[in-house]
Amino acid sequence: MINRQKDSIYIERWEGFFLYPVDDENYDIPKRINFHINVEIKNDIFIGTHSDEESAPIFEEDAKLKGYFEDDFLSFILKYPYLYFLDEFGQQKTDKNKNHPEIHYYGNFNQKTNSYLGAWEMFEEFNDEFGSPWIERTEGTWEFKVTSSKVK
Repeated sequence: MINRQKDSIYIERWEGFFLYPVDDENYDIPKRINFHINVEIKNDIFIGTHSDEESAPIFEEDAKLKGYFEDDFLSFILKYPYLYFLDEFGQQKTDKNKNHPEIHYYGNFNQKTNSYLGAWEMFEEFNDEFGSPWIERTEGTWEFKVTSSKVK
């Protein structure tokens, strides 16, 4: 657990990676994407921006996030500016008229590795070819370290 003084504002940079399944056939072989996050933290609540090596070339602005700490536990919701996805051929596609689903991150501080690690999940709503609604859950893991921290 990283100790932060109550009522102080901290500016931090986190660097790490997340893993996600490439497709249903290769679910056990995840793709690794490096990222960095810049946050402002006060009283265990934080807001910030996220950029990763896969989405950075697509978006003009960084993804936004908001979350909290509770002892060693961390949780945040990440929101990209608009929908982006990989099509059936593994090519990146975007739709600026649709919102990207929220991505929920949660995990814990690991004192042995001096890093946070955990899981993420995203739920997407679709209609199948018959018009019936269904929800697809995508999940993966992540890890990051605090690479800089200063009091504002």
